[in-house]
Amino acid sequence: MNLKVLSENKISVAKAAIFSILGAVGGSLIIKDAGAAVIPLYALFFIVMVLLVIPEYLTVRVMNADGSKSRKLSAYGLVYGSLFGIATDMGYQYRAMEMTAPGLKGKALIILAGICFSFLIFPVTYRIFRFIAGLYVRKNKKEIRQLKSGIAFAISLGVIQLCWLPVFLAFYPAIFSYDFNRQFGEAVRGYEWFYEYQPLAHTFLIRVFYLLGVRLGNVGTGMACFAFLQSLLLATAISAGLVYIYKKSGKGPWILWLVCFALLPFNPVLAVSMTKDILFSAFFVMAILLVIKLQEELSPIYAVLFLLIGVLNILFRNNASYAMIFLVPAFLFTGKDVKKKILCALLMIITVVAGTVGKTQIRNVMNAIPGPEMEKYSVPIMQMVRVSAYQDGNLSQEQRGILEKYLTSETWGEYYPYIADSAKSDISQYNSDNWLNDKKTLLKDYVKLGLAYPNDYLDAFLGLTIGYWSIGDRSHAQMLDVGDDSGYGLLFTFNGSANPAYPEGIPYDSKIPSLRQKYCHMINGNSYYNWPVVTLLMRPAFYFWLFVLAVFAAVYKRSRKSIAVFAYPFFYMLTMLLGPCVNFRYMYPYVIAVPVLIAFLVGEKKTSEQGTEIREGSR
Repeated sequence: MNLKVLSENKISVAKAAIFSILGAVGGSLIIKDAGAAVIPLYALFFIVMVLLVIPEYLTVRVMNADGSKSRKLSAYGLVYGSLFGIATDMGYQYRAMEMTAPGLKGKALIILAGICFSFLIFPVTYRIFRFIAGLYVRKNKKEIRQLKSGIAFAISLGVIQLCWLPVFLAFYPAIFSYDFNRQFGEAVRGYEWFYEYQPLAHTFLIRVFYLLGVRLGNVGTGMACFAFLQSLLLATAISAGLVYIYKKSGKGPWILWLVCFALLPFNPVLAVSMTKDILFSAFFVMAILLVIKLQEELSPIYAVLFLLIGVLNILFRNNASYAMIFLVPAFLFTGKDVKKKILCALLMIITVVAGTVGKTQIRNVMNAIPGPEMEKYSVPIMQMVRVSAYQDGNLSQEQRGILEKYLTSETWGEYYPYIADSAKSDISQYNSDNWLNDKKTLLKDYVKLGLAYPNDYLDAFLGLTIGYWSIGDRSHAQMLDVGDDSGYGLLFTFNGSANPAYPEGIPYDSKIPSLRQKYCHMINGNSYYNWPVVTLLMRPAFYFWLFVLAVFAAVYKRSRKSIAVFAYPFFYMLTMLLGPCVNFRYMYPYVIAVPVLIAFLVGEKKTSEQGTEIREGSR
């Protein structure tokens, strides 16, 4: 028996040593690419390896205790860790050089670094999936009387609104940034000036509250009413999610997320920002909650509510319909009740059709200007612009002809990797015909150029999306400008209300100027960079990887219900990766939805693997 234990210990030590060496290799390579190595690489490798030995050994002991379950847990932990490691290495390379290591060798080294890095964080990822599998013994706690849903909702809504109110007063009457300049001009002129570049439903609301302000004798007062009601709607949606979290996960997670939504500075600032993303975020999380409800009970009231909320999702985000259509097959794969599956799928079809037709009818009734078709070409435009900038001296005559056909003289070689708006706007204005009139030839030319310069195509895509997947990225928070008084930064606070239709604009009238100054320091001057731990909660990539982890957890649990619950947010995320840039407001729907998705997974029935609870370190 002693010999057997001794043999097992030797194997455990050997595994821990191998894991430590691999983790040290991955950590050293990524630290080197980050430019953060202040000592020789071999010394860094040795230090990291020594620090890893004990955590890795303890993890191996836990794996031994888990028996056959450890294989699946290890696989999920290492795959997730590898993806995160690859993204981290690519992010640091891109931040240093605006490119990733070229060629097959370069990409192979990135993948190798990512795989090795997965062993560096393996003690963490293994335990995360162990928790997902339900292998931790929960201590018996005295039963605490749960609050009624209505009381939990009232507490959540009250706390959030009380914490947000000072910020509303500090930025009174509202924040007129992002696309407000264009939309406000259209709202002032009337429906015939409405342009579908932005959702017509949102521009319509701006006009309604503009007219209210005119009636009240102060346009700013009308906009303040809009901002307050928008803030209230957002807080209501968040509170509904918090109630669900409370019911599924308990008091602790409820309080944690309530504190985050109430106190993290981006929440109250976005709540009073005049951009469609805020209302969409509220409708987004409501749609997810209703999908969960529809799986529990297909009642007429939930069906009508989903139809309404689903249509609003589509009206406030043009790409929502592309993602929502995947709810149809998702529901068909959910549950065993054939009648319920078919009815839910039909409801999804009706919702998408109603939302799509509704948008068209609204445009026709208003006699509004149709939106530009060039919006969907952000990624290919930037890929071609990058090739023109980086490969100008290497182009063949045919390749140069392709680029001259689709670019303009203003965009040739003018490559800024993090935002496509400038190049896209110029091409849309002066050279859109070649993009729109012959899609077959466009596809042929696009593929031909991509096969010749695959690294540039990949790096152009990575540049536009880096803020989503690179936890160390800062480009999303400073791509236009940064500074306390700049009006830019992580969030925008500049006043864009002045336009030819309303040249005097709507003046800011802060009721608490000192608080406004402090918030501008945080979100325009980006002082949050220096905050320990909390800075992670202010980055889009944090919520992206939390969402990816939730997807992994859903796959691990093999729950059919998860297919429907995750379908809409999963495919909507794919549409975001084809967008013109990364902005925190684009990620905000996931900021408020991911906690709900996590609570859903926690509340799911345990899989067959979860029948035996094993206490960590029991062997």
